[in-house]
Amino acid sequence: MTAPTSPLRLRASLLLIRFNWRAASLALAVCAAALVWFWLLPQARQRAAHAAQQAAMQSVPDVSMSPRVPALTADDALQHFESRLAKDEDLGRLMRALWRYAQAGGVQLSKVDYRNEDMPGFRYRRVTLTVPMNGAYPMVRQVIFSLMAEYPGLALTRLDMKREQTMQPQVEATAHLVLYLKP
Repeated sequence: MTAPTSPLRLRASLLLIRFNWRAASLALAVCAAALVWFWLLPQARQRAAHAAQQAAMQSVPDVSMSPRVPALTADDALQHFESRLAKDEDLGRLMRALWRYAQAGGVQLSKVDYRNEDMPGFRYRRVTLTVPMNGAYPMVRQVIFSLMAEYPGLALTRLDMKREQTMQPQVEATAHLVLYLKP
């Protein structure tokens, strides 16, 4: 028998002699199982989650560009605006639409706070909504734009976003919206 030339090869051959081939193959199988469990399975789960997120993103209609309205006079523009405003009783429908868009986009809503603001001398009712969301940035944006397309009296006044790490796909966002309703 020739002497092993490298120290690693010497150690490997001594282990095979000392513990036999069954123990060596068991150790190799344990190492392979650990590799699959801790490295390959998380990557497969991440790819599946990304594919599901992309599929959900394609199922929500793209409304980033609103349809153009021809130039109108001030009175015509006000009439057009008022004709598209939601009524007081439509607030519940708006909340259901918000939850529906969030669920379709994979965005998590914790709770929606809204406050009625009665303004004397103002012909519309104003409702201020605060909507905390968790999800991928494109999906958060899509939820807000889809809701604004369905309810033209809804305006985004502020959007606060926070991300734990730079490369993390999830953001914590709080959308501050104002909804004008016909009395």
